[in-house]
Amino acid sequence: ECKDWTEIMEIHELDDPPTCPKCGSGKIGMVEKELRSVRRTLDRVKNGSTKEKKSEIWKTLDKSSRLVSDYGKAAAVAMAGNGISPSMAQDILEEKAEISDKFLDLVIEKERKSLFSKYE
Repeated sequence: ECKDWTEIMEIHELDDPPTCPKCGSGKIGMVEKELRSVRRTLDRVKNGSTKEKKSEIWKTLDKSSRLVSDYGKAAAVAMAGNGISPSMAQDILEEKAEISDKFLDLVIEKERKSLFSKYE
């Protein structure tokens, strides 16, 4: 919510549920982009830039933060999968919202589909 915290973290370092150390919000966004670009995007959005709200970085942060807020660490685990977008993670989480063997099987299946789609 505050848009003040950016950090590169590994999934196992996240609390469950993940929360912002600055404001305590559960809306933690995830994106695989350079930290400097993410910080710049957040600063611009915080300062009211409507153009920046259309950027891919912001769209991904916004969607992923809603998933983390709704599903906790399981959302972060799903989105950490190779090639898994927030939309794909949402499909996984709607089917299985807790980390389990079935959940991990769904993540692996989405990774496989993502990889195949790159070569079609």
